[in-house]
Amino acid sequence: MTTTTKAQLDLIYRRTHNDYKGVSADGVRMIMVCRGVTCLVPLDDLTPEEVAQRLPKSKGN
Repeated sequence: MTTTTKAQLDLIYRRTHNDYKGVSADGVRMIMVCRGVTCLVPLDDLTPEEVAQRLPKSKGN
């Protein structure tokens, strides 16, 4: 099992277009994802697969 780091979540948030992210009233950063339906999800609640899809791919993979 891979643990998602704060740096990875920060990178995902920075790379997400402003139209697809926001901050809740209590300060939680959220991004829009598709889980059968489109919904806002707190960064800490992203699945490992969602994190992997949103991180830049390293060259050679």
